[in-house]
Amino acid sequence: KDHVAYFETLKDRVSNLYTVPNKSGHQGADPDILAADARALGMKASSCESFQAALKAAAAQRPDQILIAGSLYVAGDVLARNEEWPD
Repeated sequence: KDHVAYFETLKDRVSNLYTVPNKSGHQGADPDILAADARALGMKASSCESFQAALKAAAAQRPDQILIAGSLYVAGDVLARNEEWPD
C-alpha cells in the first residue's frame, strides 16, 4: 500500500497523527515507519504501542473530533471495545 499517498490526503485535515500496530494475528505496516512517513510530509506524527495509547494521546490534545482510519481490523477492534456497532 502507498502509505505516503494516504497520508497526503490527510495532512491538511488532521493536526496530529498516531500510528498503531494492527490487531494481533493480522499483518500491518510498522507503526514507527508509518509515523516517519507522515513526518516526512510535515505532519505531527507519533507511533503508539496500542490504540488505547493513541486514543489517550489524542484525547490529551482536546480535539473536537478523533478520526480512526486505516485498517478495518483496527476500526473493528475500537468499535468492539467501545461496544458500538455500525447500523
